[in-house]
Amino acid sequence: MKLAVSGFVFEQAGSVSSANVLLMRELLTRGHKIHFFSKASFVDPRPAVGNSPGFRFFDVPNAGPDRVRQCLSRVPVAGFLAGQIDASTYNRSLVREMTRIRRQGAEVKKARRSGDCP
Repeated sequence: MKLAVSGFVFEQAGSVSSANVLLMRELLTRGHKIHFFSKASFVDPRPAVGNSPGFRFFDVPNAGPDRVRQCLSRVPVAGFLAGQIDASTYNRSLVREMTRIRRQGAEVKKARRSGDCP
């Protein structure tokens, strides 16, 4: 099974974040593949799962909106709106990147079936 995922993964945190580490490790141990999508500056699970075979990390930066949110974070209404825009553009970027990688994989499989790719 190949999974495209994004979420909170922190080994030293509680509840869901640390449970996600255990879940990812177990899935990788059982031979499943995980493609993890996130801003490396926000959630980077690589220290928790190491160089496990089957694990790939895709950095999905959101530099412009993230920078604006940081600059306006101390201005009440503007900071709130900048945060909403940052979250919205980041979520769209995650879905766009997941879709791009999925399509890329489908194209490679199709090329292999047709004999155009080793």
